[in-house]
Amino acid sequence: MKRKKWLKITLFMIILGISYQWHIPTLANESQNLSISLINPIYENEISQKELKAIDETKNSTTETYDSSLTALGNRIREQLVSHKESIVVGYKTQETPSQELIKQVMDEALKYTGNPKEGDYILFQIGGYNGTISQVISEGDWYNLTITFAITYYTTAQHEEAVDNFVDDWKKTFESSSSSNYEKIRTTYDYICKNVKYDYNNMNDESYLLKHTAYAAAINNTAVCQGYSLLLYRLLLEQGIDCRIINGTANEELHTWNSVLLEGNYYYLDATWDAGKVTYDYFLKGKNNFDNHKTTLNYNDISAEDYIYEISSVEDLQIIREHPSGHFILTNNLIMTNSDNSESPFCDITFSGILDGNGYTISNLVRPLFNTISTQGVVKNLSLEALSNQLISVQKQYAPLAIINNGNIDKCHSNIYFHTSKKIVSLRELGGICTQNNGIISNCTANMNISFFSEQSLSFGGICSFNYTDIINCSSTGNVIIQSDDIMNEYHLGSYGGITGINDGIHSNVNSCSNRMNLNGTFIQAGGIIGWNYYGQIKKCNNYGNISSIINDDELYNQVIGGIIGLNENANIIKCNNYGNLYVELTKKGARIVAAGGIVGQIETNYSLKGLVVDKCINQGTVSSVEKNQTFSYNNYSGGIVGTITGEIFSTSGDDFDTIVNDYQPVNIFFKNCFNYGNLSSNNGNKGTPGGIAGDYNIIK
Repeated sequence: MKRKKWLKITLFMIILGISYQWHIPTLANESQNLSISLINPIYENEISQKELKAIDETKNSTTETYDSSLTALGNRIREQLVSHKESIVVGYKTQETPSQELIKQVMDEALKYTGNPKEGDYILFQIGGYNGTISQVISEGDWYNLTITFAITYYTTAQHEEAVDNFVDDWKKTFESSSSSNYEKIRTTYDYICKNVKYDYNNMNDESYLLKHTAYAAAINNTAVCQGYSLLLYRLLLEQGIDCRIINGTANEELHTWNSVLLEGNYYYLDATWDAGKVTYDYFLKGKNNFDNHKTTLNYNDISAEDYIYEISSVEDLQIIREHPSGHFILTNNLIMTNSDNSESPFCDITFSGILDGNGYTISNLVRPLFNTISTQGVVKNLSLEALSNQLISVQKQYAPLAIINNGNIDKCHSNIYFHTSKKIVSLRELGGICTQNNGIISNCTANMNISFFSEQSLSFGGICSFNYTDIINCSSTGNVIIQSDDIMNEYHLGSYGGITGINDGIHSNVNSCSNRMNLNGTFIQAGGIIGWNYYGQIKKCNNYGNISSIINDDELYNQVIGGIIGLNENANIIKCNNYGNLYVELTKKGARIVAAGGIVGQIETNYSLKGLVVDKCINQGTVSSVEKNQTFSYNNYSGGIVGTITGEIFSTSGDDFDTIVNDYQPVNIFFKNCFNYGNLSSNNGNKGTPGGIAGDYNIIK
């Protein structure tokens, strides 16, 4: 825009954008009060009322259609503005008294922001103003049928706009990608404009050359003033489905125009005019506290983010996350961690409450977790993590590449973990592919784990997380895992292994639409293709394709159970789950009370106060084998097409007195509905080892 001192323009920010206050001039006499001549306040120093296109009174200004809705009337006018109609005639049926303000109200409705790239700001910033008149008034009781005529002064012609349309189509074919993130779309568009459009210094002081203010000047002539930059950015971003606005204000106390763009729920400022030709941008995705030398108008309610988006392009930049844990961050490069300090703490030993967008990039060599805790406000997405080192988990008690505890939202993240060692691991208790404990939401994540080691003590393992207390949705795991252990009974919750989560704990825990292709081999108390131990949690629409094998040589073991979906299931329904993997459980010494394998569940435990449990629409197609090498000592050995064994205790409605409990015994109901087994079953215990097509055994303790 021409470098002149700022004249006050009143702006109002509404929920979806900005509306500009057009000032109604004082007219000479009462007979003129149904006509109005308004200059666009953005250009009130660029054009005079005499230069506005006049209404042609020789043309027919009648209409047979009268819209009674202001919205419908605005839509009708807007369509004609997009078509570049210089003369617009519409009918309006209203109970409002005809006035200048009514004419302005009608045009304001037509010019408001709609999200359409060829409407809203795109029209507003490319017209010099308009003349409007109520040319006919027909009264019908309390209603008026008004004929309203407008003459619009455009800065471009229909031919100019056709050229811009063709440019946009060609540009999208070259630069638009449906797989790109919104950040990538914004950056690509901004890069193009900053690289290809130059400021029009030759015409900046030529008041007669109005084309410099347009998207046409920026797109076709590759030279424009600030409105041209802003209009082209507005048009291209909205064409890609990204909410963008044009902001008018001052910069260095001179009139200026820039953009505001919506990203991750916040609006950020961009000034392509001032970043044009630069290698490193100073005005890209800034917050209102970091947008130097720019001021919006006095009455503009700023809804932009407080802070700007931090671009992370090096390992050193990660320090910014430690300093601003509630900030918005985006990766612009792959990072390789150095781990030079040999610390056991997470790299960012903080509670992260901001947004981290990996933007499809990878952080590799993560010997220790990236975060300690992700808070309920925290979001991490589109990030890949690699831990391909034999240093991994050697000294950690809890390890997952992303975080120890997640209370927030993790979406579209991927981990790749490789760890093989012949050394005994002493400290590790919890191991997860994404995080160790989930109290938030993990969705659309994948993990590939290839690990083998010997642990001094048992641990909880999950391909996505070791413990889940809330939601895991549409996640998957692949790889090969071999974990042997000495002490497999040191704590009640350890020794649980799952392709998705080791333990799914509580009525709010939910595993939905997940799949596992990871092979699990080792020393397991309970292991499942999806969940090791499920306690009151919900599980639906999950599939296992991985093979599970547990061989234990131990005298102290209580139960040893594996299942295609769940190892041990307590008091929870299982709906629409399928197993295609092969299952093998083997005991080589005495001590096991139960050794069981089930195509869907190794063991169903129905104690406490559950009256009914449903296993519905589940299918097993894998081989199920339960083997005891020393048949002298085992109490029970089972294999089942759907469940290996069912155990439980009495349900009492009265109290804790033994006689009362016995007399008040209520049966526990387990319903198998629409379940099928197509896999081969085997069990070699001569005492209690007959395989069952649905259940290997049903044993409720009374």
